[in-house]
Amino acid sequence: MNQTTWMKWEQVPWLSHSELTSSLLRLCDRLLELALSADNSALFLRDELPDIANEFSVQGAGIMKRTPEWKVVAEFGRRSIPELPYQFLTESLDRDAVGLQVMSTIGNTLMSIPLPKSGTPGQVLVLVGRSLSADLLPHAVVVGRVLSTGLRSTQDRARCS
Repeated sequence: MNQTTWMKWEQVPWLSHSELTSSLLRLCDRLLELALSADNSALFLRDELPDIANEFSVQGAGIMKRTPEWKVVAEFGRRSIPELPYQFLTESLDRDAVGLQVMSTIGNTLMSIPLPKSGTPGQVLVLVGRSLSADLLPHAVVVGRVLSTGLRSTQDRARCS
């Protein structure tokens, strides 16, 4: 006798509010959905950086690009750091690894999330806030990968238009 089992997206147990990663999974799903409908990457980032900041409970979120000088591509919230530690951003990009830097002198923490080179070369997602910790590094890796895919999708669509 055959046995068949079905599951809908809404039934995935990881989406349950009791799961620690449910809000992360919902954010990633929303990032991908909105990337498919965004007119361009600037609008996509304008709409999604606040959600990313909210997910990580930070005061500021932005995309920085090394050209070779660092420049702001998009940002949301307050950057409560007088000057970003560009050497830290460069090292994060060169290592292709999420980095966390506690800046005890100003009471803030900075997270640098390199966006995968295949979609957004030379770019990092930067988060600034007091509540960032090493426990969030895996979440940041996932969000960086999904955000990069979303940006690549919006850029590809803009080139085809």
